Amino acid sequence: ILERVRSVVGPHVPVVCTLDYHAAITEKMRQNADLLVGYRTYPHVDYAQAGVRAARNLLRLIPDKSRPYPVFKRLPMIVPPENAETEKGPMAEGMARLQILDRDEKVISASLFCSQPWLDVPDNNLSLIIYTKERDTGYYSEYAQRILDSIWEKRQEFLVDFPDIKTVLANIGQYPKPVILIDSGDITTAGCPGDSTEILRALLDFSSPWKTIIPLVDPETVQRAVAVGKGNEGEFFPGGSPNGGYNLRTPVKARVLSLSDTPIRIKGQSLAGLKLDMGCRVCLKMNEAIHLIVTEYSSWAHDPEFIRSMLLKPEDFDILVQKSHKLFRAAYANIARSVIAVGTSGCSSPRLDQFVFTKVKRPVFPLDPFEE
Repeated sequence: ILERVRSVVGPHVPVVCTLDYHAAITEKMRQNADLLVGYRTYPHVDYAQAGVRAARNLLRLIPDKSRPYPVFKRLPMIVPPENAETEKGPMAEGMARLQILDRDEKVISASLFCSQPWLDVPDNNLSLIIYTKERDTGYYSEYAQRILDSIWEKRQEFLVDFPDIKTVLANIGQYPKPVILIDSGDITTAGCPGDSTEILRALLDFSSPWKTIIPLVDPETVQRAVAVGKGNEGEFFPGGSPNGGYNLRTPVKARVLSLSDTPIRIKGQSLAGLKLDMGCRVCLKMNEAIHLIVTEYSSWAHDPEFIRSMLLKPEDFDILVQKSHKLFRAAYANIARSVIAVGTSGCSSPRLDQFVFTKVKRPVFPLDPFEE
């Protein structure tokens, strides 16, 4: 996109682009933009602030014939996002050092990117870019390197090991309710299909008495629920595959509690105001405890309005399954009393060694060993 924009506007018109904290910065992106401005928060709550920073810098560049000088550095790291928050953990110190640069009159912009680890592209790694008004004499290059060195020293802290769902359910009684279970292997906001039945099957095997909401993407189940009709019971086969695996289709008997095709407007802090079109969605109730909210299309389901749109109150439930790493946290801060990340299977598993990477430049942590 940046390359096409540059081909239209030419080399002298400033081009500024905002990017997600999880962006993988490529050489083509860097070469075709005068400024790449990243989010500073994870969970992401500074969309507007990033836009303001980008717009203000663009307005400064328009009358200025000179262009920013980039200091661009990489680390050979792709890490799971679970422990990559920006206000705590191994990434917090680096983000705090960026705020110091904000007070430097010679610095136009500074951004740190912890890329989405499941992208199998050559330039996928952690990166830092500082734009200055004058050509760097070495100070900012050294400053950037110190930030990256401190992150590299803490690299093992990014790796996580979550309990499996059976272990979690065996101990679920000790957690204050409502408790959010993060389905770490099937995170739709990371690009997963959202059709995992791993937690559903474990709850059925456990004969769980806890009132539970599980989101699921499955157009076939939605169509069947519409045919069965609101208030009626039927047999359903939610999931994504009949052949086994984490998204195995699972036979259940359930009552169609509600149906809707009205788009949802996010009210929480993350992506506030965004309208979500999930197509048709249904709520299936089984065993007087488990509620499946099944959508026709995949979308963000991190906001409480997703549950309320089905005439349910998240506060009334014991277990709320989330297919989001962090986005739900701001909106559920006054609802959820416990949060547990579950080590489930799927396309967004934090166990990166389970995946086959063919394009990522090697060596890269944690796929390859490194000497200190």
